[in-house]
Amino acid sequence: MKQIFSKIINNYRGCIVIRKDEEKVILKVPREISGRNDLFVKIYLFPNNWKRFCNFAGLKKGGFRDYRVCRKLISHGVPVPDPVGAYNDLGIGGFPRRSLFASKWIKEAISVRDMMVRHVSGKSNAGDQILRRKKEEILCEEKNKDSSNLLSRDGVIKLSNSLGGFIAFLHKNRIYCNDLNAGNFLVRISDNLCFHFLLIDYEGVSFIKPISKRRILSNLSQIAAFMSVVDDNASHNLCKGYVKKIQEQVNLKKLTCEVKEKSKKLKDNWKKNLDNKFKKISQELLKNKNIKK
Repeated sequence: MKQIFSKIINNYRGCIVIRKDEEKVILKVPREISGRNDLFVKIYLFPNNWKRFCNFAGLKKGGFRDYRVCRKLISHGVPVPDPVGAYNDLGIGGFPRRSLFASKWIKEAISVRDMMVRHVSGKSNAGDQILRRKKEEILCEEKNKDSSNLLSRDGVIKLSNSLGGFIAFLHKNRIYCNDLNAGNFLVRISDNLCFHFLLIDYEGVSFIKPISKRRILSNLSQIAAFMSVVDDNASHNLCKGYVKKIQEQVNLKKLTCEVKEKSKKLKDNWKKNLDNKFKKISQELLKNKNIKK
């Protein structure tokens, strides 16, 4: 696989680019290129020597770290896509300019974020047949509901409950995710109308014993903030699923209030940051317009 990884990391031709920014590139690599299965590939970019040293020498991120974390998650019984391998493209000083991690592509799964987007937009395509088949309880069949939406009201509640239960499962196994969001999970819906999650982002994963209350609130509020887009009672439904799975003496009402308050602060911060970005863009556009004049 080393030759294939070397080819992919230097040329994305024939691959589907899912995301690309200054720090990483995420690809879907078809089997025609990989020689085996379709692959999910994440390429970390280290544009300068200082970043290469900080990230690689400090073991903060990189393909091989993701691979090790993924293998450890498997040993803890956490559902993840099967890891395929890792590769470093070394630069000056022996530090990687780029670092690659690859796992198998799960074609029958969809990210929770994509599911939420489709639910809000009411858009669907042929791939949604996986979610539509024999899932009348989950899909929107209610007479008083817009049939273009992907999930019914009960389906959204069940999704929030299940996510809360999955977070509890991670915490019971002493696994903490620093930056948890709806894009960190893939979801499959079984024929018995259950959601099955796979963790797919390992950058912020750490193994901590025990998980503090602050970290519990952090993870729950992060997901509650995302889920509030489709679930008006996301904090309660998440916490309900969490308490049921964690099997510890936890006050549901108190936990829900704390998560709701923290998720509201998160959403306010996101809105503020987004407003600031738009403000900067407007200022730049105005500045360029004045220069042209």
